[in-house]
This record gives sequence, C-alpha cells and structure tokens, in this order.
Amino acid sequence: MNILSSRIRAEREYGQLLENLRGQLRMENRAPAMVTGLCEGAENAFLAALVSEKITSSPALVIAHDEKTAASINAFLSGVGLRSMVYPVRDPVLYNIVSSHDTEHERIAVLTALSEDGVDVVVTVPDAAIQYTIPRGRLEKATMTVSEGETHDIAALSAFLVSAGYVRGSLVDGKGQFSVRGGIVDIFPPQLPSPVRIEFFGDEIDSVYSFDIMTQRRVADVKKVTVTCAREILTDEKARAKMSAAISAQLKKTITAEARESLMHEKDAIDSGLELPFADKYISLVYPECTALIDWFCDDTLVVMTESSSVEERLKAYAWHYEDDKGAYLIGRYDIKIQRVFRGRRGFLCLRRQKSRRAYKQLYFTIQRADFGDLLL
Repeated sequence: MNILSSRIRAEREYGQLLENLRGQLRMENRAPAMVTGLCEGAENAFLAALVSEKITSSPALVIAHDEKTAASINAFLSGVGLRSMVYPVRDPVLYNIVSSHDTEHERIAVLTALSEDGVDVVVTVPDAAIQYTIPRGRLEKATMTVSEGETHDIAALSAFLVSAGYVRGSLVDGKGQFSVRGGIVDIFPPQLPSPVRIEFFGDEIDSVYSFDIMTQRRVADVKKVTVTCAREILTDEKARAKMSAAISAQLKKTITAEARESLMHEKDAIDSGLELPFADKYISLVYPECTALIDWFCDDTLVVMTESSSVEERLKAYAWHYEDDKGAYLIGRYDIKIQRVFRGRRGFLCLRRQKSRRAYKQLYFTIQRADFGDLLL
C-alpha cells in the first residue's frame, strides 16, 4: 500500500469515518458523510485506503466529476494493486450511421468484470452511471465459457456469437468480431486484450490460445475463455417484433415525409434482420427494466463521489442535452432519473478538495454531514 495511504489510515479521523460508514450500512436512513481538506494526491491515496478496507462484500463505486479525475483515480488505484476499471460515458447513436463501438466494448468489459467478481472498484462519471445499459441477467445469458476438451457444434457456436452481437468476417481485426475457417474459430471478446483461437478436432475443442492480430501467431495458451456479448443492445426476434410494431404505430401518428421515410428505413432494417446502428433510441423497448450502471450495485455498496457541486452541474447539463435531443427518441422512453444515483445508497461518501495551497502539504481532513440538496430527492 502507498505510504501516504498508510499515513491516512493511521489518522484518528479516518477511524471515525470507517465507523460512520459501517453505521450507515446498518441503518435505512442516514445522511451521507463528506471528507474535506485533501489535495489531489492525498485524495487518491485516501480512496486507495478506503477501498482496501472492503467494508462491504461488493465492489466500490467512485463517481468522479469529470473524465480527467476518473482517469487519475483509476491509474492510482491500479498502481497500488487494486483491480480498478473505468466505466466511460457513451454517446447514444440515434440515427442510421456507422459509429465506433470502442466505448461500448469498454463498458461491457466492466460489466463482465462485475458479473464475475473480477473488480474491486469501478470509477465512472455521473452521466455514465445513469445511462441505460444491458441488464445483468441479459449479459449473463449472452455469455458462455468454452474450454479444451469440450464438444461444441461450430454452427451453433456461430449462431450464439451472432445473437451476442458479434460480426462475422473473413479475419478478426478488432473487438466484437469472429471468423470461421474450417475447424478454426477466431473470436475477439470485448473484455480481452487480444483475440483467441479455438481449434476443433471434429466437434471437440483441441486447443484454445490467444494470438497476435498482425502476425496471426500464437501468443499464449489459455485453455478456456469466457465469451461475453459484443453489444450493449442485443435484439432477438422478440425485441425486433416489438420495435417493428412500435414503428408501425408511430407511422400512423407521423406527419412529416422526412420522419416517415426515416422510420420506414429503420423498420426495413429491423424486419430484414440487419445490424441496427440506431438501436439506442429503442433501448427501453429492448430492455423494459431500464437498467443503468448504478443498478448493477447493491444498496450497501460503498459509493464515493468527488466534488458534489460539479457532479450536480454535470447531471443538469446531461439532462438538458437529453431534453434537446428528445425528439430523436420517437419510440419508447428514455428517462433521466438523476436521483437514482443516490437514493437508497447507505454507504455514501463525498470528497471535496481543499482549495488552499497551504493545505496541499497536509494530510489532515475533516468529516461532516454532506448536503447535496436536490441530488438526494
């Protein structure tokens, strides 16, 4: 553990804070705590010490007020040996345009780690915490593990990969892709740093190993691999039928020729089984439970927020942008529920940095009751 973290853990007020947080976990209604007087470096060290305490059985959640702070916190926590991951905000695609899925793959990697108990702390920003995403049950259903010695039908495996959002090609050159060449299946799951090659002998898996995209050479034997979904929004036949029916109903209400033409193109793509780059606008039809990252954590999760006033301003801006684009969400609903970030969270803590330069050399901090105003409604 970092020396600075050890110094903080030795402070009397730090012990009081732990007692306060454990008390919150035992009570239904308890005001959040606020820690002030830490500079940026000491703030990261404080977080490392707090997360290492593992005061709950579930991973901790850190809500940073901006991406730069989130990256700094994640780098520090990873550097002291904690399993830390960043969950980024994603710009929803509302129109029939080609876009990158890199951010989507990063988010899926975090959700996969949460489902497998493979992370100690998730660092995110407030708007990412409340964006809709794939529910836990749906992700687990779209995940499978393949191991050497098992028997699998290649056609059935290919069908599973397509249903999980993978794109088939002649060669794999990016995440979310797979290829089949005779008895060889290459897959690049979003949570892995390199693709894996599965070699079959008949229906039996003879070997599983990672390989380099450029040279196509073996890198390391992995024996087994977990293949998770490649898209946040998975549209099976049932979901497509709901989307198509909703568009048909919307067409009866739509007046402008431009809107009707756009809806007709989307309906044709849905009915034809094509890839749907505009699926974000229908996410509440595909996943009626409307799950966000915050819903992946239980109520007794340790939630730490930096700079509550900046978080509040960012959430207000996010809600404003949503209202500005609301016309694009013609089907279903996409509610902005800011209060879901905080409601019901018993182990809740806010960090506020000391702005005085003199305090940058100090390790002392104070604990007080936090007041977030409208954020706790």
